[in-house]
Amino acid sequence: MTKNLLLDANVLINIGYNKANSSALKEIISQYDFIYISSLSLFFAKLQSLQMENNKDYLKEIKIIQSVCTEIDFNSSIFAQADKILSGKDFEDACQVVTAIKYKCDILTSDEGLCDLYSSMIKIVFVPKR
Repeated sequence: MTKNLLLDANVLINIGYNKANSSALKEIISQYDFIYISSLSLFFAKLQSLQMENNKDYLKEIKIIQSVCTEIDFNSSIFAQADKILSGKDFEDACQVVTAIKYKCDILTSDEGLCDLYSSMIKIVFVPKR
């Protein structure tokens, strides 16, 4: 059975910034057969680069991650279903969960709130930010 993984936006950002947990995140990614990223996560990761003065290394890391991922379009169907399952105030988390369910993926995240609110719906692999 293949193992599918959806990367939360914070995973991209943490790896892009080379945060303390980036090695652990990369190790988990390497254990999966197929890696997915939603266009919503990619949008947030690239938006983050606009807030940086020197973003070349960050963008280089994002492109490396993007090269091993299959991008999933964010669409109105995901939006509508996320609205139905929304728990808390982070709509992006609900969108990630709906996307992961639809594509039969585990979610990799450093967002403790996402784990707390949605771990009963889908497998969430949590790596703290440290």
